[in-house]
Amino acid sequence: MQLTSDTFTSFSVTERLTQYQYLILPTRLEKGSSLAPLQNEIYNLFSMVHGPVTHDAISGDTFLRNEVCTGIFVNQKAVACHQYCFFNLETNAATASKYFQSISKISWDFFKDHNLTYVMSLEYLTVHPDFRKSKSGVSFAGVLGSLATMYMRERNADAGTAISRVDLKVDRTAAAIGFETIESGLNCFGYDCCFQVCRTDRIKPNEDRGAGLLAEKLWQSRRDYTNDDHGPDRIRLAA
Repeated sequence: MQLTSDTFTSFSVTERLTQYQYLILPTRLEKGSSLAPLQNEIYNLFSMVHGPVTHDAISGDTFLRNEVCTGIFVNQKAVACHQYCFFNLETNAATASKYFQSISKISWDFFKDHNLTYVMSLEYLTVHPDFRKSKSGVSFAGVLGSLATMYMRERNADAGTAISRVDLKVDRTAAAIGFETIESGLNCFGYDCCFQVCRTDRIKPNEDRGAGLLAEKLWQSRRDYTNDDHGPDRIRLAA
């Protein structure tokens, strides 16, 4: 049976909660990894949604540039996903990264003034069209945002950064969890965007209470397959 938001909303609230699964995966997998099918699900969703809006400017290289990919799954199908990358701003290579090319001295001064040297970028927030809030009743964008702030704390990042589309009100979704706009008027792929930063000590509970509560439940039952240095014990999928 094909999974759609109509199918999913036919479940009771309790059934819906048990259907969700939040997975954290590395973007680079070893040969023969049992995680490949799940990562393929995340990549396919990322490519399907962002390919058209970026005028096919993204590729596998875009995906692999990030260190971590995350996904919210239902019945082994990805319905939402997000990517993270970590930057040590004390290194020249990090500050010269393409990710930061669109920002100006305003943002660099903000990093310096607040002693933010280890930051996590939140990139390519993605929700399957059939699971947007208007159809599913759930703000998966808000859920992903809250989960990202939890991972920021887990990895001891000083702050999170996001280049957010204004037309889709992604900036407002980010503001609801503590992000502040540092620069406005950025042009990314022809869209009006802004550069936002959330200092880890300024994270706040999601103003969308439903999204925040679901994020907490998903975080408690998360499966982190990245490494043994952070997060719960690794849980490998059966071969």
